[in-house]
Amino acid sequence: MRCFYYHGVMSGLHPHSFTRHLSTLAVLVLVALSLMACSPSKRIDEPPVLRVAGVEQLESGKVRVDLMLTNLNQQTLMGQGATLQISINEQPWIQWAEPVNWMLSANAREVVQLEAVTLSADVQQWLDDVAAGTRASVLWSATLEITLAQGKVLNSTGEGYLYRVPGSSNRFR
Repeated sequence: MRCFYYHGVMSGLHPHSFTRHLSTLAVLVLVALSLMACSPSKRIDEPPVLRVAGVEQLESGKVRVDLMLTNLNQQTLMGQGATLQISINEQPWIQWAEPVNWMLSANAREVVQLEAVTLSADVQQWLDDVAAGTRASVLWSATLEITLAQGKVLNSTGEGYLYRVPGSSNRFR
């Protein structure tokens, strides 16, 4: 057996082979840590992505709103309460709060529907203009707060444009 003297101590390992083993160990530790970081988490961190999928004007100042919610989490979200505010062209239009029974599947898109009373005559005129074709669209912005069964609150925001649905004077998307 060949022995090497390293700093006055006899060893069976060459100093360079010790360094090689140490660097191999460091690479294995880094690989293990990166795999743990990429593993799916069971925590609920991301609020759902919010879009207004459709609006239908009903009688007596009410509207039906279809919200498209995309859950980016690895776990189903169970909503027990929700608060929604929608503005049109920066004018408050809907303020809605209700207990809900929403189940947003993991990594999926769901559409939920609600009815609300409108707040602004100006917005009604703008929607009438879009329906008549004298205005192309209106800008919407929305804030949604969902209270989960675990008591955690998720806040989502979104914005986009509403256009008239072809062939209908009271529906927009």
